Amino acid sequence: MNFDFNIFSFIFFSIALVLIFEGIIYAAFPNKMKKIIESFLNYSDEKVRLVGLFFLGIGVVVIYVLSKYML
Repeated sequence: MNFDFNIFSFIFFSIALVLIFEGIIYAAFPNKMKKIIESFLNYSDEKVRLVGLFFLGIGVVVIYVLSKYML
């Protein structure tokens, strides 16, 4: 498969994939997701920030690896 992506197509494609996978999780486990979101309200702002930075870092690494070795 040969994908001819420019940067904007790549960004929109990545956002679409995130939305698809998030939608699958919410559709498959709605009660579990509600409990996770409720427990998130009890976290301190610093802990929420650290979790966000952790996932941000993982996302950047994945996009780098995909763009460097697969596209």
